[in-house]
Amino acid sequence: MTLSYQVLGLKTGFYYQFRVQSVNTMGSSEMSPASLRVITALVPGIPTGLTLIARSPQSLTFGWQPPADNGGAPLISYYVYQAIGNGAFQKITNAQAELNPSITVNTENNLSSSQNYRFKVSAVNIIGESTISPEIFVIAANLPQKP
Repeated sequence: MTLSYQVLGLKTGFYYQFRVQSVNTMGSSEMSPASLRVITALVPGIPTGLTLIARSPQSLTFGWQPPADNGGAPLISYYVYQAIGNGAFQKITNAQAELNPSITVNTENNLSSSQNYRFKVSAVNIIGESTISPEIFVIAANLPQKP
């Protein structure tokens, strides 16, 4: 007796519900209640082009490009991660991109002058978080004066 079934030909990014019924030589049962909605999506791709936009001794602004593939579901957030020097990465909990996926820049203020910082970004949809982007390494400082 088979108690599972593989459904083929579903389109990515759509919600589906399923119902089943039992069948034997006497006939068919009533249909089951509909299943919970199931979305055919994956986690999004990796954000790309993480680049420094501006720097000062106390702040750094960087930006990125959305992933080429949203996994079949709209992006709901970006997670921004920061590491100080060679320390471990921590998620920045007040990044505006975490609340609005149309924001693809982040500014970190109140940094220590001449300190090394590293940043990474991931994209998030209803299914979950993407692989985290490659990091950028920056120093909170002004560029030197021209000679």
